[in-house]
Amino acid sequence: MQPLPLLRFDTSDAGASPEAFPSWSLGTSKASIGIEECEILAGQLPRKQLRLVQAWIEIHRDELLADWELAISNENPYKIAPL
Repeated sequence: MQPLPLLRFDTSDAGASPEAFPSWSLGTSKASIGIEECEILAGQLPRKQLRLVQAWIEIHRDELLADWELAISNENPYKIAPL
């Protein structure tokens, strides 16, 4: 079984909306996925992993948004449970 993609906060544009922040990587595949719509904004992930990431976002949306606020304030985000 392949591992789930890794989430990375990209706060290089701190004024950006959280819709554009989630950056996922798995091997050579990378994607930015919007929190609100769970759609790929840039890049790509294998279909199976994309579905897992989308399910995880649905479950943890509020936590992700709270962590985004912490990240843009230069604070450490909280850990979020995996699927």
